[in-house]
Amino acid sequence: MSLLNTPYPPPFHYSFISSLLPLHHIPPLPFPSNTPPSPPHHMDTLLDFINNYDEGVSLDQIRILLPNLSKEHLVDFLNKLINSNKITIFKKDGLVYYKSTSGSDDYESLLLNLISQSSTEGLWFREIKEKTNMPHNLAMKILRNLENKRLIKSMKCIKNNRKVYVLYDLVPSDDVTGGYWFNENEVDLECVQNIFKIVYQFIKKNTFIEDPNCLIKINNCPTLYEIGEYLNGLKILNYEIKEKDLKSLLDVMIYEDKIEMIEEERYTCVNNV
Repeated sequence: MSLLNTPYPPPFHYSFISSLLPLHHIPPLPFPSNTPPSPPHHMDTLLDFINNYDEGVSLDQIRILLPNLSKEHLVDFLNKLINSNKITIFKKDGLVYYKSTSGSDDYESLLLNLISQSSTEGLWFREIKEKTNMPHNLAMKILRNLENKRLIKSMKCIKNNRKVYVLYDLVPSDDVTGGYWFNENEVDLECVQNIFKIVYQFIKKNTFIEDPNCLIKINNCPTLYEIGEYLNGLKILNYEIKEKDLKSLLDVMIYEDKIEMIEEERYTCVNNV
């Protein structure tokens, strides 16, 4: 495939090469500890040269350090190396850099670092491709490897139905999962119904009325905090329930006339009123 006829990646177009920064703006690149290679005259030698620099090299730096390689050959070789997944490209300080892909660990570290930076919000696959300029098939392969190693996990974001990746041990944000009571974008009805029963029995058991003919005494009804402490103490849920998630569940129970909230976020069963 000709580099100039494909939309990916744009940095190799001749017009891009001609618009590169002046050479005196190029950051210095130290030679590796071994002897610098002779100017390459074929693709394998160019690949060997790029392999010597773990941090990658820019197009300008290649042209400075390897002046005997013509512009036409350089563009052609880089295009072939990228299409064969032997090198990858990334952006740094506004410049495009080329880096060897001889080890999958480099790829995995790159994607793992990006996903880690996204924290609990996760990273969409398209964002990963845009940030790394990595070919689609290669990116998918590395992501699968990371999932198999249980370093990352994928899930659909409830807000936009997009698949996102987060670190395996992180609890995704509610914006991604839809909240505590969602499971794979659907309300976990079985879990909710079980919690309904437990909460109802706890409220009923802990509501004390000294005189059935009197109004309920506020301090004799369990609070939101007390209900949450009880549920978390049972250890029946995968994660500790937050007050806002418990509140949303109690609001449903109020709507269904199972319980009633009185002053100071205290709750009682409807048939106790």
